Amino acid sequence: MASPMTIVHDPVRQRVVMNLGTDEAVLIYTLVGTALDVRTISVPESYRGRGIAEQLARFVFEYAKNRGKKIIPTCPYLRQHFLKHHPDYLHLTAEDTTTR
Repeated sequence: MASPMTIVHDPVRQRVVMNLGTDEAVLIYTLVGTALDVRTISVPESYRGRGIAEQLARFVFEYAKNRGKKIIPTCPYLRQHFLKHHPDYLHLTAEDTTTR
């Protein structure tokens, strides 16, 4: 069985990275007050469809939850896919995303 990929949070560079050997998947955010504005999630094409973006999204939502922060879901993946399939995280958003 393959070992799970490690996710590393780099708060100085405001990103969350999953090492994929010679590649990496990256979630980039900016701080807006105490909220994390998730701008984009980038997964190399050869790794798409494996749930990597979902793992990065879940990581950042759990990070926010554990620290009393909110998420601004600017990233289209969060708005159009992740939050629709994981409505249990909607309460962690800094805005009402149900109308988008």
